[in-house]
Amino acid sequence: MATNYKDFHIETKDGRILNLKDLCNFVENTPITPDDLPFVQSLCNKLANDDTYSNKYVNEYPLVDVMHKVLLEYYIKEYDFDMTEVLDTLFIFNKEAFTDIDRLSFDGIIYLIYDN
Repeated sequence: MATNYKDFHIETKDGRILNLKDLCNFVENTPITPDDLPFVQSLCNKLANDDTYSNKYVNEYPLVDVMHKVLLEYYIKEYDFDMTEVLDTLFIFNKEAFTDIDRLSFDGIIYLIYDN
């Protein structure tokens, strides 16, 4: 039951994450194990929704972006997603990037439609 994220600690002062660059590097270079997944998902959700709830941090966005990227890669690799599942997950993690994009499925082919 080893975890790669046992040494993951956020250092803060006055609402700023002091070790942001180190944490981003850590997340990018540390593989997620099944034991790590609940922690990483929970932390990512907490940071991503920080502005909505407690607004404890003011500079969490780079870390959230890296965590979203790493989690997305983990899900695709570990769960062997098909294209529909990949697109569903991309739409969840990148709502802002996909606000003007719709999907159309025809004869088993998925088309992405950009509406501006």
